[in-house]
Amino acid sequence: MQRAIFIRIACLFSGLGNACLYGPSLVMIGKYFEKRRGLVTGVAIAGGSVGQFIMPPIVRLLFDNYGLRGGLLLIGGIMFQCAITSSVMRPTSYYTLEQSKSASSHLGLCFVKKMSKKREQLEHLDSSGIRKTDSAESSGKCNFKNIIDLSLFKSLKYIMLLSSTCFGVVGAIFVAFYIPGHANDLGINEQDVVWLMTIVGGADLIGRVACGALADSGFIQRYNILVLSFLLNGILAIMVPLFTEFWHLTIYCTVYGLLGSFYFSLISLVLTDLFGLEKLPKTLGVLFFFEAIANSIAPFILGSLRDTTGNYLASFYYMGGTSIMAALILFSIRFVKQTTIPTDYATEMSDINNEDKCERLLEPL
Repeated sequence: MQRAIFIRIACLFSGLGNACLYGPSLVMIGKYFEKRRGLVTGVAIAGGSVGQFIMPPIVRLLFDNYGLRGGLLLIGGIMFQCAITSSVMRPTSYYTLEQSKSASSHLGLCFVKKMSKKREQLEHLDSSGIRKTDSAESSGKCNFKNIIDLSLFKSLKYIMLLSSTCFGVVGAIFVAFYIPGHANDLGINEQDVVWLMTIVGGADLIGRVACGALADSGFIQRYNILVLSFLLNGILAIMVPLFTEFWHLTIYCTVYGLLGSFYFSLISLVLTDLFGLEKLPKTLGVLFFFEAIANSIAPFILGSLRDTTGNYLASFYYMGGTSIMAALILFSIRFVKQTTIPTDYATEMSDINNEDKCERLLEPL
């Protein structure tokens, strides 16, 4: 009983840790890079594909030589390196904190010196130029709105994108899990099945980088790339009954590996294009939450279809249908009237650092 509780707690913290790594890293990439944002995102996401090649033999080697406890301890040490490498991603402003404080204090003195009939407007500004709210002054508690922005759900486009993601992620992720079982049902030997999964991993690695480069080329809009990837992935999944030979599945695994990787490389870029970079952290966080719900429900449905029919074809039909549904929903977003997600006051006040606004604010009254 205690071991079961320990395993559940370990899985919980492992999931939380991975969530804290994946989402913020995409947001930081989006903010640090502009010209080649798609390519950089693709390269960063491709790291997961590299891990699929490197980590399995390493994990097997650790368990064989150090046992379960020793192997898990060493794997934890490897994962802890993420904390060290994450520190490299700090913004350069982190290392100029003292200069920023000094500059902001001088700015506060300017406010005091220039104060006159606009005093009522400026008295709410602290030395850094940020408005103090009553709730912030009276309580140090974090505002719930700063964590989950409910105003996102006022945008029909965002709701449609969430729905598309919940459908599309099923085909993008779970097809790879069911290819080995389907290949075994066709009588393909185990060694060839391993090669099929290797092909999926290699194509996935190439697809993530190539998708990022294609997204930056401007040849086709990122939004349209994602629609096409969902659509083609769904059609191919429905056509799986036609792939009865090893070389058939080899072609399918290659195409699936390329198309399935597009979602992971493009989703943060599409969110930025549709809703703006300033909204990326909140839109991406909420999207990942609903994506996790879809990932939790899909295995039960796919497994039930396998148990009911006795083969994996119905599961592939389901994954293909969800991918096509995702493509249709995503494509229909273009016909929805553009609606602007409300911007909170803190975002608006961040513009005070704009040079022109500061000049107008400090000019003699």
